[in-house]
Amino acid sequence: MEYSLRFPEKVKGVILVSAFSEVKDFYLHARFYMAQTMSWLHGVPLLARSIASSHLADPDMQAKWVAHASRTDAGCLTSLYTAGHRYSCTKRLNELGKPVLLVYGKEDTQMQPYAQLLQKQLPMASFVMVPHAHHQVVTRAAPVFNQLCRDFMH
Repeated sequence: MEYSLRFPEKVKGVILVSAFSEVKDFYLHARFYMAQTMSWLHGVPLLARSIASSHLADPDMQAKWVAHASRTDAGCLTSLYTAGHRYSCTKRLNELGKPVLLVYGKEDTQMQPYAQLLQKQLPMASFVMVPHAHHQVVTRAAPVFNQLCRDFMH
């Protein structure tokens, strides 16, 4: 979202998946604190394994994900999660002025308040709740998600 707001001339459209424009609830703050602490303690490989196991079913893909994500700089990741607690672009979303596709998993109850917030701030956006999907829409509902992207781009 931030890139689209800062550099609108470089963006033709925006696809947001399980997105949030600010962290507003205890659950997401707690997850950020956990990841922030793990990063600070140089637990990036453990964090990578946790994310891979929840996002991917294929053990080979999990191993590739872990190998790649484990190379992440712990200090940068700590900074990212630290900044995430206070970042908000909600009040600026009306500046987007580009086509927007909002995609959420229908079973992702933790993110539904954020989906509602973005729908309110971006009334012209297309909004899709992917049936039988949780937070991992991109990886666990890839065929549906890929078709949504193709349709949006045409």
